[in-house]
Amino acid sequence: MALTLELKLIEAKNESPFSKTFKFGLDRTNLDYQAGQYLTLDLPVEDERGKRRPFTISSSPTEKDFLTITTRIGPSPFKQTLNTLEIGAKTQIKAPYGNFVLPSDNSKPVVMLAGGIGITPFRSMIRFASDTKLSLPITLLYSNRTPQDIPFKAEFDQLKDLNQYFKPVYTVNETEMSEKWTGLTGFIDERMLRESIEDLKNSIFYVCGPPGMVEAMLQNLKKLNIANERVKIERFSGY
Repeated sequence: MALTLELKLIEAKNESPFSKTFKFGLDRTNLDYQAGQYLTLDLPVEDERGKRRPFTISSSPTEKDFLTITTRIGPSPFKQTLNTLEIGAKTQIKAPYGNFVLPSDNSKPVVMLAGGIGITPFRSMIRFASDTKLSLPITLLYSNRTPQDIPFKAEFDQLKDLNQYFKPVYTVNETEMSEKWTGLTGFIDERMLRESIEDLKNSIFYVCGPPGMVEAMLQNLKKLNIANERVKIERFSGY
């Protein structure tokens, strides 16, 4: 059952030029949630879409003292109000919701396909799996526009060294002359999936990102003859 909480903003930091993480202190509140679930956040704002928005919880249940959300900062009144919240401001949050969570057993490898800010549930899952030392093979294929636009890259690279079961694969759609990029380029496609995933036949696939990206991934998985029951999706829209 979701709880209604009044939580204080304790930190805000940029993850990339277009995304930002907001950390809310739990202040000894015991919130029981699963990695990958989401919350709703209320703000006192006049916005045609209303005063409430859903956000994936980007923190892990192993991070006991706080909740974080990570989002693109768009031009909407809601996002601009969120972006200018002062440290110490109190907000109303309801959580947890959703079933986009890790499998209940570790018998099959997990493949996470993410686009842009669709990384947020996967950051929660990867941190949880690493902190609890799950023997669950996880391959992350993560697509962004430019190298500078990759939220959590430094953390994922660190977790790769700490968690033998975690393999991150990054691809960018544009490279800039100012930054040397030696990773993959282009959108995630059928070829990239075949080359990056060791066990296509048995893996469970999680897909999260903008609707267009999700639909493209579903078409790629269909070409690879991945059964629908092995695919879980979460569409993000309205940045």
